[in-house]
Amino acid sequence: MSSILMARNPSGDMQEVKCDASGNLMVTPSVSVVLLSNIQTATAGQTVFTVTGFTFTAYSLCFVGGQLQTLGTEYTITGINEVTFATGITLGDTVTFVGVG
Repeated sequence: MSSILMARNPSGDMQEVKCDASGNLMVTPSVSVVLLSNIQTATAGQTVFTVTGFTFTAYSLCFVGGQLQTLGTEYTITGINEVTFATGITLGDTVTFVGVG
């Protein structure tokens, strides 16, 4: 399980958002924002992904196998909702894109 975000809700409580290797998002305790995700399964050596369901921006998050990826190092935004990884993703790996709705 990889922690992706620590945020303070309107009541002042800290909340943690996590993503597991299957791309499932969990928030503890419950959160008052809407997180949208797009989960894809990589083909062998796939580097380019098209995100659907929300606009992927520099404020969005990207995970491979539950591990947070770094914008500008491990991936770049190369077009409208297009993400390109620096190296090919392993066949069957879950790639999760997360944004705020």
